[in-house]
Order: sequence, then structure tokens, then C-alpha cells
Amino acid sequence: MNYFFFKSLSAKRELIKNGLLKDSVVPFLHNETTLGLDDARIPNTGIFIKDPAINKIGLARSGKKPYISLILGNFPNVNIWSPPGYPFVCIEPMSSHHDFEDSPKNIKKKHHLVTLKPDETVKYYFFIEIDQSL
Repeated sequence: MNYFFFKSLSAKRELIKNGLLKDSVVPFLHNETTLGLDDARIPNTGIFIKDPAINKIGLARSGKKPYISLILGNFPNVNIWSPPGYPFVCIEPMSSHHDFEDSPKNIKKKHHLVTLKPDETVKYYFFIEIDQSL
């Protein structure tokens, strides 16, 4: 089983420790279009990518085209993870992201949260495509 990116992708991955983002990134994908679910580069915390250069991620069997794809719509971040020992994967569009290790405790001082004024709204959307020809 592979993650399938619909264009070549070079991306850095945010480091997560104890559920918090560290203030560092590591090179992750290097001009790649697929990533195996068993790839040793995938940590147990998953892959968190801020402002991804892609907007569509699919799941495919090795050598096949994706049978299901998630189009991220206007979500600015994505978390890709699979719980160790469980037979499923999650492609999670996120409007914000994990807290940083050194984030202020005061919620009003956190810069990564979506803040709305009274009566203001924001809508996020994503699409799921299922290839029924497989």
C-alpha cells in the first residue's frame, strides 16, 4: 500500500515530540510521487506537513493508480498517520496544527490558531474521490 501524490513532491516534515511540534523540520520527500506505508522514514507520530505543496493525496496498491483520494480543498495543513498495529491510515486535513513545545500557555497569544470575531465564520472544505473502476 502506498500514499500517492499527484505530482512530484519535495517536502520537509515537522518534528513532533509528545504531541507537540518542535521548532525544527527535517527533509522528508525528495522529488517523490509515492511513499510506502511501511517506509522507515515515517515516525509513529505520523507525517505532519504545514502548507503542503500538494492538494491531493491518494492511497494505492503498489504499481496501481489510487483507489481513493483526498483533495485538501482550502485546508492549509495535513497530518498523515497510521496507528501502530492497526490496519488503517488517516489523511487528516487540518486548519491549524499541533501546539509548539515552547508555545505560550495563554490561548490568546498562540499565533497558529484560527481566530474569528463575533458573527464571523470560516468554512473549510475537502473532497473525497473514489475510483470505482478498480
